[in-house]
Amino acid sequence: MKNYFLFLTVIVLLGTSSVSFISQPASEIENTSLHEGQTPSAPIQLISNDDSTSPTWYMGIPTNHTLDHMVALDFWVEAIDYTPITWLINDTVNFQISAVIESDPNDYFGRNKSSCNIMNTDTLEPGIYGLNITATDAHGNTLTSLITIEVLESTTTTTTTTTTTTTTTTTTTTTATTTTTTPTETPPPTGSTPVDQFMVIVLMIGGIGLAVVVIVLIIYLRQKGNS
Repeated sequence: MKNYFLFLTVIVLLGTSSVSFISQPASEIENTSLHEGQTPSAPIQLISNDDSTSPTWYMGIPTNHTLDHMVALDFWVEAIDYTPITWLINDTVNFQISAVIESDPNDYFGRNKSSCNIMNTDTLEPGIYGLNITATDAHGNTLTSLITIEVLESTTTTTTTTTTTTTTTTTTTTTATTTTTTPTETPPPTGSTPVDQFMVIVLMIGGIGLAVVVIVLIIYLRQKGNS
């Protein structure tokens, strides 16, 4: 009888330990089947019926975006969770979820990575838009981030073209040249004065007179010789 009660006690203790282990959340269960220093050969998928853990942003929280007018918006956000993730945005008029990619478990805790691509639905006018991005896992746990999308005004460049016109005017001037001839007296030879000219004339007359006298004298002498 004593052994029977001891056996029942052991069964109850084992059942209590099993229930306590199974009821723990997946995020709190550690892999105790590995020896120290060993690495599992494949990710271990932990399942819990009491999942109250929200998804976690992967590679950082979504950031604000600033873009020029007429430029398309195109970016990705990523989150991880133990269950598949559903994505939701608050402004479906200006933005859309164009693609969702679910990746295989990427760590040893069995969490899946979900990637969401967000784009604009049409040309965004200049201004600031608020965009609320929500990731929800299969148990209804949510992860939310509110970002802003700023669209800048278009920059207008004014180009001024200056045209310069050059007009060339050619003026023809006709100049009439009148030539007037003025009689010019020949100046006397240099060094010659009226007195000198007079002396020349006197010498000439004297010379002629002397020649006449000589001729008369010769004629007289010839006549005298003949007689």
